[in-house]
Amino acid sequence: MRVNELVETQDVRGFFHEAVTDLVDERKISVADETIVYVANMLAVFIRTDRLYEWTPQGPTLTPLAMLYGEVLQATSNKQKRQMLQRLGDVALFVSGIFGESFSRKTYDVDYYIGMGGAAYGSLSECLGSQAQELMSARIFAELSKFFSDFVQVLTDLYEHSEVKDDRDILKYYELWMRTRSQRAAKKLRSVGIDVINLQSPTRH
Repeated sequence: MRVNELVETQDVRGFFHEAVTDLVDERKISVADETIVYVANMLAVFIRTDRLYEWTPQGPTLTPLAMLYGEVLQATSNKQKRQMLQRLGDVALFVSGIFGESFSRKTYDVDYYIGMGGAAYGSLSECLGSQAQELMSARIFAELSKFFSDFVQVLTDLYEHSEVKDDRDILKYYELWMRTRSQRAAKKLRSVGIDVINLQSPTRH
């Protein structure tokens, strides 16, 4: 199944679950199915750009990891701390897996994202309690921490099998679309399953 098929299927989470499962099996990564489900759900959420970007009076922006970590340190409750650690881990995984090629033009590299994201998931796994649901979540985040770099490569492999062959720098198309609302950029993003329509009128749930 190819990534561009996402635009034709209504079962987005099912699509990502199948694709991630296949790639995890190919790479012989030993994780629970619940961890694969988590990654698939995260991908299904973040292909809606209003869920990946933060919304400010100046428009959509992707909060730097250092600022997200600052919010973790300033958390006033365990619940808030957990939420921020999860956000930090999720953003680091998605960005390093999908936008990894763009790091060559930045002052930071993918290792920085891997380090930050893996540490965030590790800390989150240690913050959870002893109830059954929290124990399962702790296992998921512990596995994501341990195999963070492997899942980065899984996400990279997933998007390298899309139809964007001549220019896979998806971040460039994100930035171009946000500045100009270019239909060409929107078409490129849709070809890899990324929904840009929600940028026009974001809603929070």
